[in-house]
Amino acid sequence: MRFISYLFMVIAVVVMSGCATMTESECATADWHDVGYKDGRNGKPRDYMQERRTDCAKSGYALDEKKYQAGRDQGIAQYCTAENGRSEGLKGHPYLDACPAQLERDFLAPYRAAKRVYDAQEKVDELNRQSDHLTHQLKKEKQGSKRQGIRQELREIDDKLSDARKDLRHEENRLHDLKL
Repeated sequence: MRFISYLFMVIAVVVMSGCATMTESECATADWHDVGYKDGRNGKPRDYMQERRTDCAKSGYALDEKKYQAGRDQGIAQYCTAENGRSEGLKGHPYLDACPAQLERDFLAPYRAAKRVYDAQEKVDELNRQSDHLTHQLKKEKQGSKRQGIRQELREIDDKLSDARKDLRHEENRLHDLKL
């Protein structure tokens, strides 16, 4: 299931990257420092500036690289913190290698620990959905042999769910023990 979630995330990123980052009217009135700040604060990778430049060039507007970069530097400094790494990981947000090396070290450890918590919770949630589905099937099923098979599947899901909950607690403890 983790693979499917990852696949959907990759597809979403690819689809979104094909969309314009700015409209013509946004390019015309852009405060490039503010645009760069927001991009940095939102963890957009450094090459996102090129997409903005390309979109605005199509409309005949130029990106002010100095202002954009100054704003992005301020925003990325706020994004690439341990606290934000934890927050981004717990939300399951992908990390797009946006942090410069000197900030990445502080960001990545809590991000990865929090992302493991998120992934473990997703696994628990998926197993709960499977269990609910099988329970619903069991209530509807009248044939004894099929009911027995569903009960066996439920026992297997319950075992997996028990393990997944242990994994989740373990990852939560690891995140808690991490010094922020």
